[in-house]
Amino acid sequence: GDLQVDSKKSKTVKQRLVKRFSDLKLAKLKSLQKLTARNPYNKLLRSSNRIKVHERVKDSEDGNVKCEDDDEEENHLEDNDADVADSSCGTPDIQDEIGDIGALATKFGLKELLKSHGRFFPEWKEVPGLGIRIDLPEEENNEKGKEKIFEDMLNEAKQTSSTPDRYLIAARNVYSALDYAINRSEKMVAYPDLINAAGPDFREHLYSPMTLCDQTMVPPIDKHESCKLESDPLNVCNPLVPLTLDDVRRVVDGDDLIDRVVFHLDELIIQEKSGGARNSGGVLSNSDEPLLDKFDADLGHLEFESRFESGNLRKVIQVRHAEYDLILSPDLNTRSHIQWFYFRVSNIDNAIRYRFNIINLEKPGSQYNKGMQPVVFSVKEAMNGRPYWYRAGGCIKYYKNHFIRSEITSKKKKNLYTATFTLQFEHRGDVCYIAYHYPYTHSRLLADLTSWQLRAKEIDTPPTHSKLYFRVQNLTSTLLDNLVPLVTITEADNGSTDPGIDSARPYIFITARVHPGETNSSWVMRGLLDRLTDPQDHEMSRLRRSYVFKIVPLLNPDGVICGNHRCSMSAVDLNRQWLSPSKNLHPTIFHTKCLINLLSEIGSSPFIYIDQHGHSRMKDIFVYGCDPRLSWNSSDALDLTDSDTCFLDLAEVMYDISPPFSKRASDYSVSRSKEATGRVVVWRQFGVARSYTLESSYCGTTRNCWKGDTGGHQISPTILQDVGTALCKAFALLDPNGKINGPF
Repeated sequence: GDLQVDSKKSKTVKQRLVKRFSDLKLAKLKSLQKLTARNPYNKLLRSSNRIKVHERVKDSEDGNVKCEDDDEEENHLEDNDADVADSSCGTPDIQDEIGDIGALATKFGLKELLKSHGRFFPEWKEVPGLGIRIDLPEEENNEKGKEKIFEDMLNEAKQTSSTPDRYLIAARNVYSALDYAINRSEKMVAYPDLINAAGPDFREHLYSPMTLCDQTMVPPIDKHESCKLESDPLNVCNPLVPLTLDDVRRVVDGDDLIDRVVFHLDELIIQEKSGGARNSGGVLSNSDEPLLDKFDADLGHLEFESRFESGNLRKVIQVRHAEYDLILSPDLNTRSHIQWFYFRVSNIDNAIRYRFNIINLEKPGSQYNKGMQPVVFSVKEAMNGRPYWYRAGGCIKYYKNHFIRSEITSKKKKNLYTATFTLQFEHRGDVCYIAYHYPYTHSRLLADLTSWQLRAKEIDTPPTHSKLYFRVQNLTSTLLDNLVPLVTITEADNGSTDPGIDSARPYIFITARVHPGETNSSWVMRGLLDRLTDPQDHEMSRLRRSYVFKIVPLLNPDGVICGNHRCSMSAVDLNRQWLSPSKNLHPTIFHTKCLINLLSEIGSSPFIYIDQHGHSRMKDIFVYGCDPRLSWNSSDALDLTDSDTCFLDLAEVMYDISPPFSKRASDYSVSRSKEATGRVVVWRQFGVARSYTLESSYCGTTRNCWKGDTGGHQISPTILQDVGTALCKAFALLDPNGKINGPF
């Protein structure tokens, strides 16, 4: 009887909780509807283009339904009543999503913005012919010390033409969480970053297993025998077993297991614990070249390291003689968001085919099953004249394993996933780096900006005097006190009467790398900035005289430096904070939004806004835009005319000029859960019709970018930088008056 009463009480309490939670969600929805109804910036921009709606389609390569998302789907949040869509943040708590869309959007007045952010528009005073006349009030610049750091880096870089030296100059101004935790006399710099390594200048085919055995079997690792299809795959004691059953074989036949921890980041940090103050006295160094050709057979295992910028490897367990289980670190201050990896291996025996199992991944799907390979860099190969990252790895498989995610981070018990691959290195005693995708560190960005500034100054002398306006400022400081470069690019009018150049120049606003693991977005940004800042490029000169570019190349420096995949040091996805960003917790988003807010207040909202991202479940390059007809809020489509399709123009142009771009994969729907993202906030709050997320695949393309014909291949920095260059060309072809111009 007592049990029955308790059961009834429990049921009643549960019903009350469900009702209370439903009421909360309804209140949030009503709050958002009221906000939308009174938002004066919820307006449509006009264009003379035809209506063209892209329906949701299947990915041509994978056959999977395309992800309708700004910056790729993560975990699926199930709640039909609230109509909460999937969160690319992968936040396990549904209240995070509801909290995003229920927040009141922040917006400041012109007077306040001019005082706080007017100094970030020095072009209004320094570049004639912009058509903007505003008297900026005097203000106290709290970032003068940071501004001086850019000047000091530039002056130091003038003294050397060495790429490693210029990288070290930049790296000395970068701080990670380890600098506050470890008292190190030396700070390691990864060799590929030091020498400015990129990717190959040739095509790398999508990985395709040659035999059924390569697809499903664990290969022999002792004598390198060929896999035999007649071997019984269901015998778990057989050394040739399906990858998904190999975890079972460890339990029933563990005679060959070693289970030795060979790398543990936590223990290393404890051993070198600091007093808590930031350690900035460590000497930056790299010892890879002295390590070459050294092999210690008695050690009995590979040596691992990840204590460098953007590195991520937490623990390594030697399972068997040539097999290792790898555990990655979650994003700092979180227990999830596990995908990015970047680490070094040494003490290599080139006679062994090693197997690496990354066992604590979270996503249910991966392009590792669709032709993608990890990237590898060999120090020995670099010394031999091949200093680039390349795709490598065999027996690649991504599958659900038997490990369960912590209930703290997931309401439902969910399995983790394993990405497994084999590598046989070319050189004995080599030192190699392995990463999820081509790394691009914050130090590299600072070094690149310095190099582009020096290039501009070298040309800015008679008789090749350039009127390029290229200014780098510090937008704000991060939680770890890192620099946040803000780049302004335009060009002083040369006095010509070119009818294609309007004196009232529109702004193009571009951001990237809000998610640290999306390094592909930085490679696109690098290609764009490299061409846009070329003082000798006449086509770019005309483009610069047509627009003013405001660019924040890296929105999440702390996350990039610390090897995070998704979050900032405040443990949140910054691309879910645009509605009401905190000045203290989300400074990069807060100040970036203020810049766009200020442009809107003076009647010069950006002609185009692009937030560059990476996508792990689809191939190609594509955009997500904002079509009022495909919005979750039906009021967005009221009074819509046939001319309100200017947002389609960018995809049309990019498809014609950039082989990896997919118009078919592009999507313009606006889901309710994306109301706090940069793309939607800039579109809805500031009336920017051409507000996009540009997505770049980690894996590859469905078109041949090298020959222009059919047949896809894996993506590389060369292709990604070409996309950035193509964006510059696309901007020139898009007319602010709503037309697509002729050939560039």
